[in-house]
Amino acid sequence: MAALVSGGILGAHVAAAQAQGITARPLLRTGLSGDEGKEILILSVKIAPGATTGRHKHPGDEYATVLQGTLDLRSRGVTSVVSPRATPITTPGM
Repeated sequence: MAALVSGGILGAHVAAAQAQGITARPLLRTGLSGDEGKEILILSVKIAPGATTGRHKHPGDEYATVLQGTLDLRSRGVTSVVSPRATPITTPGM
């Protein structure tokens, strides 16, 4: 089963690259009030079974929740299995 993830990224000039097996649909892209150098990007992301984003980082904080399926999340050496019943994901930018 594919994982359906909804999330947002807060950072400076966010890029939304897509890897094979991953489809990202922007829901909102707007500037951050009070800070013209930062923006908020909210995406709906569909991840095919076995697909991976590969090792990467974001310029700002990332927030996400799994709506359907499960997601194996590896961050800072720790692997977590995230499902719709799990606490939403928050990771600081790098």
